[in-house]
Amino acid sequence: MSQQEDPGELANELEQQTDHLKRYSDEVQQNLEDARDDWQRKRQDENVPGAPPPDPDEEPEDDSPAGAEEDPPPEARREG
Repeated sequence: MSQQEDPGELANELEQQTDHLKRYSDEVQQNLEDARDDWQRKRQDENVPGAPPPDPDEEPEDDSPAGAEEDPPPEARREG
């Protein structure tokens, strides 16, 4: 019986892959947060070339993922 045919082995392999992807996702998220914080610090420093100061009218950035919508798409909204 090969590894792909044994449900227990396949489950273990998939759990390992899931753990790896979770760790990688966490690392990417941390890098993103670090880069965002660094960019905000640079925008506050007038001596940093190429980093425009924040606009007073600019809303503070939230932590929602890029492309996240404020309202769910119409197909996700169930009425009645």
